[in-house]
Amino acid sequence: MKKEDAKRSHQTLVEALKDRLNTIEGAESYEDFSDRVIAGFGRILGSGYESVAVVTHGGPLRVLFRDYLKWGELKEIGDCSFVGFEVCDSNFSYLRSEGLVFEFTPKNS
Repeated sequence: MKKEDAKRSHQTLVEALKDRLNTIEGAESYEDFSDRVIAGFGRILGSGYESVAVVTHGGPLRVLFRDYLKWGELKEIGDCSFVGFEVCDSNFSYLRSEGLVFEFTPKNS
């Protein structure tokens, strides 16, 4: 469902989900979601591959910046956004992005 359609059809749920700590009945909590995403990033980093591409929705990107890197919040994630990193010894170096609006300055960790 497109975002505009969800806002029209499920206005109450869309408003409730603006606070990531709200859990919709029958849905995964934010804490469980974050733990699952961080574990997935850990498996990717430990895969041994030299180059990796991850295709995902915005939620895991928010977890990456907020909970994994602890850099801060993403203000906006546009459709078909991307971000590029270089990782050396678990240190992330921000290369570039398109379609993301940051509430912080991307950095090297």
